[in-house]
Amino acid sequence: MSDAGYTLVETLAAMAVVGLALGGLSLGMQVLGPSHLATSQAIAALDSARNAETRFEGLLARGAPYGSGSGAPLTGDGKALTFGCGRAKPCRAELAADGPALAFRIYDGQSDTPVQTLRAPDGARLTYGGQWTTSAIWPPADPRRQALRSIALIKAAAADAPPLIEARIWGEEPAVCAFDPVMQDCRAP
Repeated sequence: MSDAGYTLVETLAAMAVVGLALGGLSLGMQVLGPSHLATSQAIAALDSARNAETRFEGLLARGAPYGSGSGAPLTGDGKALTFGCGRAKPCRAELAADGPALAFRIYDGQSDTPVQTLRAPDGARLTYGGQWTTSAIWPPADPRRQALRSIALIKAAAADAPPLIEARIWGEEPAVCAFDPVMQDCRAP
């Protein structure tokens, strides 16, 4: 630099350094953009699964308990189930085609539109965790009376993978129970 100011060479060198810095920043943003998008999509999928699980558990709790021999009616297979939930019509949940993928839809017994929808991978299915067995249908083929403890939506291809959602059923006895020692279960009073 002279008394008159910067020379042309110094100005061009400074502009080249600034250009390289901006180019590096731009390249960094291009690399981080897809990573940020993938992270946002994963968080949205987890949030959707958590909301579906909470809504499903809430509806199941309204009609609990569900037993293989008595209690509120619940019948289901790997693709759909219907259950008593204290409404005029039974509540239901189903796996149905949604374009190229599947959707897990939950209905609250008041409307014909789903109250919650969750995208599911191809081959997903429902399983029913009872007191004694885990079954692909409810009531299970096991002749022993048992309480339903959970319903899980799982990926069919991966047997050891964690479920997409698992709705737990906490009540094993109705709020009003007249215990019958012969049947070893509650009777409606």
